[in-house]
Amino acid sequence: QRAERDILFEEMMPSNSSEVVAKGRKRRESKKKAESRKKAQSRKKAQNRKKALQTRVKLEKRKEFMNRIEKRIKLDRRLSDGQKKLILTNLKARLNELENA
Repeated sequence: QRAERDILFEEMMPSNSSEVVAKGRKRRESKKKAESRKKAQSRKKAQNRKKALQTRVKLEKRKEFMNRIEKRIKLDRRLSDGQKKLILTNLKARLNELENA
């Protein structure tokens, strides 16, 4: 039994120190890779947050602009209701075209 145990122990132990060094190096390299992956992910998330914020700001500005124009057109007494409706629909269509371009 003792001989079997000794054989198992020898099999589990690395035969030379270069194997230990190689394992350590592999572990460190994989750690570095994982860290760089995490950093890249966090950079990507930050970029996405920034883009989302810019999009929200852009949409908000567009809404404000539309509201100002709509009020101006609706209060204009020189235009008939049909003309007002036509102008507003054309304006909205134009803004959508600009936004999607």
